[in-house]
Amino acid sequence: MSKHTDRLYKYSEAQDVRDAVDPRAQNEDLGDDPVRSSLLGIENLKRIVPQILQWTTTGEKGQTYEEASRLYYAVINQWNNYLYHVLANIGGIYIENTIVGDGVKTYTFVEKEKQQASLKFLMDEVLTYPKWLFDTEVGQYTYLLRNTPIGKQENAPTQILKNAQAYILWDLLGNTRLMRMIENESVNGKKAFTVVELMDGLHKNIFGVTERGGIPNVMERSLQKNFLDALLTAAAEPEAVKINKKIANEHFLLDHATPFCSCYAAEQRALRRGDRMGAPRVLNFYGSQLNRISDAISVKRGELLRIKKLLQNRLGTSDTAARYHYEDMILRINTALGIK
Repeated sequence: MSKHTDRLYKYSEAQDVRDAVDPRAQNEDLGDDPVRSSLLGIENLKRIVPQILQWTTTGEKGQTYEEASRLYYAVINQWNNYLYHVLANIGGIYIENTIVGDGVKTYTFVEKEKQQASLKFLMDEVLTYPKWLFDTEVGQYTYLLRNTPIGKQENAPTQILKNAQAYILWDLLGNTRLMRMIENESVNGKKAFTVVELMDGLHKNIFGVTERGGIPNVMERSLQKNFLDALLTAAAEPEAVKINKKIANEHFLLDHATPFCSCYAAEQRALRRGDRMGAPRVLNFYGSQLNRISDAISVKRGELLRIKKLLQNRLGTSDTAARYHYEDMILRINTALGIK
């Protein structure tokens, strides 16, 4: 019995990278603190980025920047992996493979402090413009080459960032994750990290410039729209899910497009196989009836109304671009919520 509970014998089934439930069971998992390990990993990436051109070019006549682009893309892909390692803490549950009599709980929600630290990490590392990764020397010489069915595409770094922010917000605010958080609150009360606390933290980070009466720049406007889009997906579900079907099904960095992420491809093959050893455990907190009465929907709609009120109050203090941006978001909120 003692061997069964020893850490040496712990194992876990495969998980979807974008909605991992147990944060201890992920690819590249080398410790028990994904925030700390990801921060250390990012520090290493910060050392690589300034050296990309030097390491990939020789000065040979006719040489292109293709190798530089590939290395740059690999760095961004690894940065994105770190984001998802940490994201798993939010709404996460430690799942044990228990047997009768071992005295171990099968399900334990991730501690509130760890979830709060994980949200701060995401706000600092992706929901705030990471200049070290996207304002680079290499970006002046090559965009990010990506193989597609119609040939190579050259993706601007800022386009990659906007997409990364969109996917993180989509996956962070997915109803399955929020329903786990609501279950945590139901079980643990004030000891739980709640959906309201999550939403409030995101609001203050993303709309902070607007709250202070400032004028959001291009990237800040994009981030605000991405946040709004993730909220609208559930608030007006039939229309928004149809519109966002692609983002729900395929991640631009976590797919076949780049050879630098083989771990994800292997995981997905395991998930598709019928082999029980590789199959995920499905924890069900979600269903059509629960969806209709869920606090997750209520909090999202409440946040939409909070945003609308803020934007209406700031229309007179904006420049033309910001005013058009605010009016557009107000129109989207009214349309989604059926407000005339």
